[in-house]
Amino acid sequence: MGSLNIVDVLIIFTYFVLCVVLALYRSKKIKTITEYTIGSGYFPDTVVLSTIFMTFIGAPQVVGAVGKVYELGLFFAITELTAPLLWFITLIVFAKNINRFSGCISIGDVMALLYGSIGRWVTNIASILISIGLISVQALALGYAIEYFLQVPKVLGMCVGMSILIFYSTFGGIRAVAITDVFQFVILIIAIPIACSFAYRDIGGYSGIMRSVPQDLVVLDLNKENIFLFCSLIFYAILPINSGPYIQRFLMVSSSKQLTHVIKFIPVIHFAFVFIICMIGFIIKGLAPSIDPNNALY
Repeated sequence: MGSLNIVDVLIIFTYFVLCVVLALYRSKKIKTITEYTIGSGYFPDTVVLSTIFMTFIGAPQVVGAVGKVYELGLFFAITELTAPLLWFITLIVFAKNINRFSGCISIGDVMALLYGSIGRWVTNIASILISIGLISVQALALGYAIEYFLQVPKVLGMCVGMSILIFYSTFGGIRAVAITDVFQFVILIIAIPIACSFAYRDIGGYSGIMRSVPQDLVVLDLNKENIFLFCSLIFYAILPINSGPYIQRFLMVSSSKQLTHVIKFIPVIHFAFVFIICMIGFIIKGLAPSIDPNNALY
């Protein structure tokens, strides 16, 4: 199990408190549903980039990816490294056409504009079902983290963590969420590379990885039994993002030009991030070959 000292616990507690305070502060400034949903005024490129990227980077892309690389090795890592291609497809499909949907505040509005009332309600129902699944995954990952580091029962950790998330999202609106996304983005691009560098040193560098990780995990062995799975994972990885939270972020921008400019930077950041995540998966497999994959990152 992990162990945290009092300073670590205070940092976590302070972050949770600040999220609640931010939500209460922002709630007083929200006057309309448009301000609540996509904000008002101009969002800087750094904020738009951070909130789009952090909406994409959740438990499946961090905890789940490390666990799968830990289990499947290069087979899964290669499919993950193709994922940044999705941003080029997103650029073509969404960024260059976003001006058509000025005045829309949700994916339901976009689909209503394109396909009428039926399009709106089919999309709304599908969005709810997808969101239930995604939130469940996020909650489970949060529960694992709290249980591992704080020795708090997983279910209790899930309830407390998700309650705070729901509170600041519900009361603070998109600007509160965007502010926390920027903070999380900064922490992520600092903490994950540092964690990887320490682990890389501990295992003895590249030679240590090749020596410690089972050979079958560092060799791509494609055959007629697994080639379909491999190709399907790549296909899924490069599908453009199109669910409600992403469309909401796209609608925050001031113009198609701004969204195009922002999305052009994301593939570089995404590729570097995925490479580091895959490295962590291999390193942990070498350092601790028989742990629960769900806890590999922790």
